[in-house]
Amino acid sequence: MLGMWLAELIVVLLYIVLGVIPLWRLVGKAGFSTSWKVMTLMPIVGALMVHVLAFVEWPIEQELKSLRGSGHSR
Repeated sequence: MLGMWLAELIVVLLYIVLGVIPLWRLVGKAGFSTSWKVMTLMPIVGALMVHVLAFVEWPIEQELKSLRGSGHSR
C-alpha cells in the first residue's frame, strides 16, 4: 500500500516538474493571461495547450507587429 502511494507521488511530482512548470513559464513568457496558466494544471488541457500554442498568434507577437507598424511577420 505504501509502495503504491509512493509510486503515485513520484509520478505526480515528475508530471509537475517536467510538464506543468515549463508550460506555465512558456505561457507567461508568450504573454497569455493567468487563466491560460491555470489551464496548464489540467492534465489533458495542458497536453492540448502545447498544440494550441504552436498555431495561435501569441500576444507578444501582436505587440511586436504593432510596434513595427506592419501587418507582416518574418
